Amino acid sequence: MVIRNAKKGDLNEYYKLRSNATKEYSNIIKEPVTEESFNNIKKDFNKYVSSKKLVLLVFEECGEIVAYLNGSITESYATIDYLFVDKGHRRKGIGESLTLEFINLLKSKKIKTCRLKVNLKNNVAIKCYGKLGFSISNYEMKKSLK
Repeated sequence: MVIRNAKKGDLNEYYKLRSNATKEYSNIIKEPVTEESFNNIKKDFNKYVSSKKLVLLVFEECGEIVAYLNGSITESYATIDYLFVDKGHRRKGIGESLTLEFINLLKSKKIKTCRLKVNLKNNVAIKCYGKLGFSISNYEMKKSLK
């Protein structure tokens, strides 16, 4: 098991995981989510890999990437933008390990606050983040306009 920064050669595995994440998120929230094209994901991936203000951590097991965490860093706080663990590798503490690795990186940069958004229907993620000390600070509300 290895947690490391993503590198350019990880794009195809990242794309596969990110596509799976989109499908599973749609199932969790019971709403359709538009799937991103390979080119959009590639552009996003390249931004995370090449920027000093963005972080893309991957969790590698037996030479295969099975999870990732995308994060962004400002001077005063950081945000976990995405976290996904492949279905066959869940309930092993991988998401927790990636989150703690990101938090340790933030501490080394003297960042004092880490934020994230999680859908209210994603009970597994809410429980995991709560266990790591995250708490609800506000609610975001939305209204579909049809």
